[in-house]
Amino acid sequence: MIGLARYCIFIFIPLSIAAQDDICWDETTPLKWSDFKGEINSTTTYIGTASTAASSVRIISKSFWRENMPDYNFKNVFSRSLSWVSDTTESLLSHEQLHFDISEIYARRARKSVDSLRKLGIRDLSIYKKKVNHVLRKVNSYQLLYDQETAHGVIEFRQDIWANKILEELKSLQEYASKHNCKE
Repeated sequence: MIGLARYCIFIFIPLSIAAQDDICWDETTPLKWSDFKGEINSTTTYIGTASTAASSVRIISKSFWRENMPDYNFKNVFSRSLSWVSDTTESLLSHEQLHFDISEIYARRARKSVDSLRKLGIRDLSIYKKKVNHVLRKVNSYQLLYDQETAHGVIEFRQDIWANKILEELKSLQEYASKHNCKE
């Protein structure tokens, strides 16, 4: 039986708070069970059933000025020390990877929003902040919808539908994939 998965709350934090154990999203380097180094939380439940995994993913942002206009650097990261697992099935790992991929979609959407404001020549940083926050606030509801529709990865055919959907969204936003070194 496939265990139920849960993910930690998605957060949006300043770049300077990035942890040493963070893994930046990379399309060529999927998560491995050995990346889940956090302490198992056996008290976490989903509808009365113990959870079997938790992924802590977040987008880290840093605003700066470039060519007399605001700009941002966004990093989609997975925290090893805050992520844990007690059931190491491949289907559960795939489910957790898709949470990380969803976070990447929203990092790309944020980059796209900033790019569109820059193309319009907008120089007011408050407009950028408002737009970025609007995009990033939506990621939690998308993560929850993913878990609801797949029953936390238990419903395999829905999991497959979501995997294809997420892949297509990543492809459609390829132009906005990170071009920065994760350690910068």
